[in-house]
Amino acid sequence: MLFLPRIGGYVGDRYDRQRSVIATQVASMVLAFALAALTLTHTISRVGGDRHRVSGSIVNAFDVPIRQAFFVQMVGKEDLPNAIALNSSIFNGARVVGPAIAGFAIARIGEGWCFFLNGLSFAAVIVALLMMRNVRSEAKPSEDSPFKSLCRVSNLR
Repeated sequence: MLFLPRIGGYVGDRYDRQRSVIATQVASMVLAFALAALTLTHTISRVGGDRHRVSGSIVNAFDVPIRQAFFVQMVGKEDLPNAIALNSSIFNGARVVGPAIAGFAIARIGEGWCFFLNGLSFAAVIVALLMMRNVRSEAKPSEDSPFKSLCRVSNLR
C-alpha cells in the first residue's frame, strides 16, 4: 500500500477511469467469490488467507486512487463539496451498520455465504458503472515513460 497507489494514480491519470474502476470492481468480485468458495468447501488455509489479503491489497491500491479521480470527473468541481459530504456520510454509515448486519448474517447463514453475498454485491456496482454514459474523459497522453512520469510526480529524481 506504500508504492502501488502511485501506480494506480498513474493509471487513473493516463487511462479511462470508468473502465479502470470497472476492472478493479470485477477483480474485487472475483476475490470475494474465491474466498466464498474456499470457505464453503473448507479448503481455506492460513497461506490461502494471506494470499487473498495480498491480492485484495493490490486491487485496493489501484482502486482507491482511480475511484477518487473518477469521482471528481463524474461529479464535476462545482458539486464536489456536496458529493464528498454525501459520500462520507454513506461510507461512515456503512461502517457502523455493516458489521452489525454481518454479525447477524454470519450467525444465521455462515461466513462462506456472507462472502458469496459480498461477491454478488459487486455486480450491482459493476452494472451501475456500465450503465453510466457521458462521463467526461480526462485521460492525459504522455510521451514520457511511466517510470519517468512517476519519478516526476514523486520528486524522486
